[in-house]
Amino acid sequence: MDGRLYESYPTTAFKNGWLVAHKSSKQEITNLLGIVARDLKDSQAKDVSDDWRFAIAYNAALQAATAALAASGYRAGRDSHHYRVIQSLELTAGKGLHQRSDDGLADRCISFAIWQPKSNRTAA
Repeated sequence: MDGRLYESYPTTAFKNGWLVAHKSSKQEITNLLGIVARDLKDSQAKDVSDDWRFAIAYNAALQAATAALAASGYRAGRDSHHYRVIQSLELTAGKGLHQRSDDGLADRCISFAIWQPKSNRTAA
């Protein structure tokens, strides 16, 4: 577990099972970021409703937050899963962002989620 996240988060989050220790892998993070890239692209589709495009974009954000949380050594518990994942962004991508793995994997996850590469952007 990354003690920095644990120290920053209210103890009740762990006692109540809202956050659970999780051993992630590069493959897991890569897969999550693949979903993020796919959903960001799909959310630009013009042949679906705005509501559906929003839902797809929301899933991209949720998967990006999940990747950041996993790279920090945690996963959200089952109770209010989406809420806990999004809420964790304050710790995984908020002020004082620092490297959370020896190879900078967490920083790359967060950077990707916030600033998608130009190749993933669509023309306005």
